[in-house]
Amino acid sequence: TCIMVKKIPKVSIVECKTYNQKEVDFVVKKAFDMIGGLEKYVKPSDKVLIKPNLILPLKPQRSATTHPSVVSSLCKELSRIGCEIWIGDSSAVESFGKTKAAINITGMQEVANKYSAKIMSLDSTGSVTIKNENARVLREIQIAKAVVDADIIISVPKMKTHIFTLYTGAVKNLMGTVPGYNKAKIHELANDLNSFSDAMADLYETVKPHLGLMDGIIGMEGNGPTAGNPRKAGMIVASNNLVALDIVVSEIMGFRHDEIMTNKKLIERKVINPSSIIVYGRRSIVKFKRPSTWTKILVGNNLAALYHKNLRTEPRINKDKCKKCFICKDHCPVSAIDTNLGIDSSRCILCYCCHEICPENAIVLQKTFLASTLKHIFKRLKFWRTE
Repeated sequence: TCIMVKKIPKVSIVECKTYNQKEVDFVVKKAFDMIGGLEKYVKPSDKVLIKPNLILPLKPQRSATTHPSVVSSLCKELSRIGCEIWIGDSSAVESFGKTKAAINITGMQEVANKYSAKIMSLDSTGSVTIKNENARVLREIQIAKAVVDADIIISVPKMKTHIFTLYTGAVKNLMGTVPGYNKAKIHELANDLNSFSDAMADLYETVKPHLGLMDGIIGMEGNGPTAGNPRKAGMIVASNNLVALDIVVSEIMGFRHDEIMTNKKLIERKVINPSSIIVYGRRSIVKFKRPSTWTKILVGNNLAALYHKNLRTEPRINKDKCKKCFICKDHCPVSAIDTNLGIDSSRCILCYCCHEICPENAIVLQKTFLASTLKHIFKRLKFWRTE
């Protein structure tokens, strides 16, 4: 892997109202120029891996995946410099050829063809075992070989909320550098938000990405990363530091940056000091609706155990919408879903992977009776925060 050079974290925010290719081309170039120019970070002949968010085979209009126009603009700039361009991801559903399907349905194949880029499913490039004795969770991890072979890695996420992590951005986008069922193993090993966030911090320090480019023209709010609603934010955000990008964007979306546990973990590890981030452009707040799984009660965090046991929001399968593809069953990291499509609450770790990957949106999120009752009471008292 490449060595990540310490540099002043810079973030640029540029207004971009539509996905019109000429407008996006202009904005992406401007965004990088504001942080010193793309040539400052890449050089001719560099093998540059663009890592978009291709979570599922969904059309760009669903606002769940990185829009192809943003990747196209980035390819245009890298082509101008003379880089060797790779585009790759491993989707959340690695079976049944879903990554390759996502490459086609999201429009990435057309972008690759236009710029003679090498496009790949990171499930099929082979993997490398990387050990990190200083890691808190992932002391040994499988990373796609193409990620290791690349000279430069650029994370190109979508601006979205997430039912498990609240926010998913440039750092969590690196989950797609882990091929195949190894992603499920991470959820099994790190089966709560605290340990999972440490795992994402470990992954960041292992992959050592170089640049981030956020598609924030139309993001997703509510029950993201796949079942939320489109939210127009009207911006492109670029950075030479993925953590800085996530800190700034999460605040733009109306969250405290330390509410995002991955941000908090990387700040605690002294990977970044938020006060050192230089922001160029207008930091307008575009408040995103929170997922239904996320609530905030004034009593604070001392009720975590009570919450987990009695105030949970649990996944349930809507059998009227279910097409019995069994993708949820096959990808549950703790085998909590049986052949009759029942979900064992005693085994479920509330990672919500089933909800995230269901192609039919047949996984519903259902609060326990006590949670529903308290929500009604606290909402009337304005103690309950969902937006």
